[in-house]
Amino acid sequence: MKITSQRLYAKPFCAEDFLDFYKLHKNQETAKLMGKGVISDEEINIRFNRNLQHQKEFGFSAWAIFKKDTNEFIGRVGFVKIGTLYHFYLKIHYLCFIFLL
Repeated sequence: MKITSQRLYAKPFCAEDFLDFYKLHKNQETAKLMGKGVISDEEINIRFNRNLQHQKEFGFSAWAIFKKDTNEFIGRVGFVKIGTLYHFYLKIHYLCFIFLL
């Protein structure tokens, strides 16, 4: 499954996207905006696998965002169910927006 716009496309993360996910979480500027700062490699691995499981279980999760013309990874966007709450967030390298729904 893929969602496209004129310049971008988004798709569920898959195993091949781990390095992009890793780099996003190791980026110090982005990490500052995510709240906890740069996290450990172990925590990144846990979060990535949790995201894959969330997609399987609920049919939605964080998705990878790419530029159409270059296939460059630029961030992630998604809906996540935490308890009884649903969260929407957008993380694009140096930007991070989190909304509670």
